[in-house]
This record gives sequence, structure tokens and C-alpha cells, in this order.
Amino acid sequence: MTISEFRQYAKKWSKGQDPVKLLFPLDRLRLLPANKKRKTHAVDYRSFVDSEGHWNIYPIAIDNYHVYIVCPFCQKIHIHGNNKGHYEGPRCPHCFPVQANSYNILDISDTLKRKEENSMTLNKLKTRAKAHDLFIRKDGKGGYLLTDFLNRLMAPGPMTLEEVEMWLDDLDEHQQ
Repeated sequence: MTISEFRQYAKKWSKGQDPVKLLFPLDRLRLLPANKKRKTHAVDYRSFVDSEGHWNIYPIAIDNYHVYIVCPFCQKIHIHGNNKGHYEGPRCPHCFPVQANSYNILDISDTLKRKEENSMTLNKLKTRAKAHDLFIRKDGKGGYLLTDFLNRLMAPGPMTLEEVEMWLDDLDEHQQ
């Protein structure tokens, strides 16, 4: 389902017997296409690839029977089963045949641990950016911008912390 369809769905079912409870503000997702009024796809910046190459994703909403996630492959909303709040674990994407266990749905409480890790990572990246006379700023929607001291954009944005790190890796490589 597209992000636009999910917004309507969540609004419709938010007051029913089995209400859809949003776990993450939809306006903090990166909505695509950026140049069109009607957004059909989304990117959840909290998703990440682990050392084994599997996507790890957090739910954006939940009800008694379902968990809703943004698929990292097709960038649409997928619905998976929720066994009375136990929704964590490996899942196969609905969008196209990929090997089993292609992504893991993580417990939303893990988000707090990830925020702490991101905070430490962000501080390290800010120090690295400063060595190039650059700054890392939040864009207000969960992404990050790499700017100079006049607040001019120095790289395409918004980006995830991983993307900022790759830009800084390239800058470090060219500086040596």
C-alpha cells in the first residue's frame, strides 16, 4: 500500500474496535517523489542493514492483529502479523521474491538503544565534519544536512547518518 493509502487507512481505523496506533510520526518519514504533491513512497531512516546483510526495520504502526512497516525494497507499506504484541523477527517482503528472512522487524523499544548509538555516532561525525569546516544539521524530518558555516548545503540532502559518514569518508580520503 502506498503511504497516501496508509494515511487514509490509519485515519479510518484509528477509532475502531481494533484501532491502528501510530508508533512513529508519518511526517518524519522521507516521502517520495519529492517533486509531486501526492506522495506514494516512503523511506524510514531508522532502517539499517546489519553485518549479515539483512535489513532491520522498526514498525510505524500496530493494531491487535497487524504490524505496519515501510519496506526498504519497494518503499511501500507492508502489513505483517502481530501475535498479540509479539511481532519481532525475520520476515519476507511481499513486493518481490527474495530469499527468506530478508528483513527483521525490531521491537520499537530498541529504538531508544538505537537513538543512544546514533547520538554517539552523530557526535563523532560532527567532529569529523568540523575538520573540513562543515557542520551536520538536522533537517527537522529525521534527516541530516551537511552544510558550511554560512548554512549552505554542501552535499545532497537530506541524508541518513550512514550517508553523511560516507560523504565524510570521501572527503577524508581526498584530503590525505
